[in-house]
Amino acid sequence: MFADIMARPDICYLTAGNATRRCRETGDGFVLDDAVVAVDGGCVAVTACETKPEKIELVWRQSEIGDPLVLGDAWERGYGDMCWRMLDPEEIMPWYFMAYEGGRTHCFGVRTQPNAFCYWRMGEGFISLTLDVRAGSVGVELKGRRLEAASLVQAVSNERPFLAARGFCRMMCGHDLTPAKPVYGGNDWYCSYGNNSYDSIMLQANRISECSRNPDNRPYMVVDDGWELLTCSGPWANCRGSFGDMARLAEDMERCGVTPGIWIRPLYTQERTPQLAKINADISGNEGMSAREQTLDPTDDAVLEQVGRDIRRLHDWGYKLIKHDYSTYDIMGLWGRDMGSGLIAPGRRFRDSSRTTAEIIKRLYLTIRESAGEGVTVIGCNTIGHLAAGIFELQRTGGDTSGREWTRTKNMGVNTLAFRLPQNGTFFAADADCIGITRSIPWEKNRLWLDAVMRSGSPLFASIAEDAYDRTVKEALTHAFDIASVQGDSLFEPVNWMTRRLPTIWQKNGERYTYDWDMI
Repeated sequence: MFADIMARPDICYLTAGNATRRCRETGDGFVLDDAVVAVDGGCVAVTACETKPEKIELVWRQSEIGDPLVLGDAWERGYGDMCWRMLDPEEIMPWYFMAYEGGRTHCFGVRTQPNAFCYWRMGEGFISLTLDVRAGSVGVELKGRRLEAASLVQAVSNERPFLAARGFCRMMCGHDLTPAKPVYGGNDWYCSYGNNSYDSIMLQANRISECSRNPDNRPYMVVDDGWELLTCSGPWANCRGSFGDMARLAEDMERCGVTPGIWIRPLYTQERTPQLAKINADISGNEGMSAREQTLDPTDDAVLEQVGRDIRRLHDWGYKLIKHDYSTYDIMGLWGRDMGSGLIAPGRRFRDSSRTTAEIIKRLYLTIRESAGEGVTVIGCNTIGHLAAGIFELQRTGGDTSGREWTRTKNMGVNTLAFRLPQNGTFFAADADCIGITRSIPWEKNRLWLDAVMRSGSPLFASIAEDAYDRTVKEALTHAFDIASVQGDSLFEPVNWMTRRLPTIWQKNGERYTYDWDMI
């Protein structure tokens, strides 16, 4: 029988001062020194004065669970490795997981926007939940504050696992925020890789516009990395000479029939800004130009004010979709695939240790969302979906696809589309990333990827290389945009996702579609 996680845990461990000890159970909760962990009705809270909590682990005993298949989520984007697996008690499952056994799907998770990074493990005799409440790599200084760390959610379903997953995502997120209209269009990254200009953007904008026949929902055209003065870095007030004027570009894009969008990396700058706190600057002893010292510290109010100004400037220039990138890497010092149970690079510290890393990140996200203003769609890339749900309308749910390598598009795109699709329309609009239409990838392969994204009901973006645009591509994109611009409610489901990392059989409205992702 699977554990009831809404009941009081059997064991509680607390890590503080790099030591993990078992708490003693009292009527008030689980106590260790002056720290008290309360678990009531699925709500987990911790209070401490002198103690600086780092991690809380709750354990529920269980028995006779059979031989389930298990699927967990990922810390931020998927990196091509999401799949159903045999039970492994050492496997880290961020945010939520599902166990399928005996025709039933058992679901365990935490509600979105928690104040801790949460991961699960399950073995034959236990389920455990670890709540990482550190501020960077050190314990959080609560100083008597009660931290509402997370709220637990549990469900069991007799529906097909994919439907169970979708329903459970809806249970975990009671405040989803999705775009008023379906999002589709162009993004120049996978055909230019930063080698872009005013002219190249306008060429793509015109092509995206001519492929769209919906007068009530015009496509977006996103100016990705490359417009800024310094490569992949602020300051964000100026652009490269090849762009001229970013406000004029937005006007010209609107004039040709697309809605302008733009990319930004808000926490990184090569500008010398001694008035802004840097991550680790307090222990590095210098204000040099290394990557670490130039990553801005989001616990500093002045940094958040600067981020707000940068985002508002994009709005004032006329951009109506803002794609912000790199913030997880810039804060944690690691990509999501490398975070594991350690989460953050060793020694990484912030100026303010009175908030957990999850609280710090949510505060950054809210700053970006509020600064973008009404009428602007925000998409997070390299952001934490479980923290962003209800704050951003769109979320890039997988690692980069490619305009150069089909294997990368398969692994990052197809895998992400299948295993993160339950979050689409329940957490946010889940963007599995672009179709990179170039001469490097045979069209018959990209055509499959375009077809799947088109039918999925999720955002669809295309990057079109200048020499890869012909009548065949134009007709295919026009058909795809016709569907993507309205995106009905019909469910696109990966039929064989429990036995394939890259599902080959999908269904929608009773009709099946087969994709040979490994075609030679």
